Amino acid sequence: MATCPICKGPAEQIDEDKFDGMGFDCQAHGKFWVADSVFGELKQRTREQWEKALTIAAARRAKDGQPPLIMTYDF
Repeated sequence: MATCPICKGPAEQIDEDKFDGMGFDCQAHGKFWVADSVFGELKQRTREQWEKALTIAAARRAKDGQPPLIMTYDF
């Protein structure tokens, strides 16, 4: 069981080895991907910053039923 980077709740890790990052399926935030570059930064993010980034990623890159991909410039 993985931990959601947004709410720190339990999440299932999804789409392993599908792209350069991690995928999550969280009960509170649904399915989404996070690029490795986000985890590579040393900055701590608040829940509000993560949720805003998820909203931006969904608007920009969630197409054809694919989960949104959160990237560093979404913060």
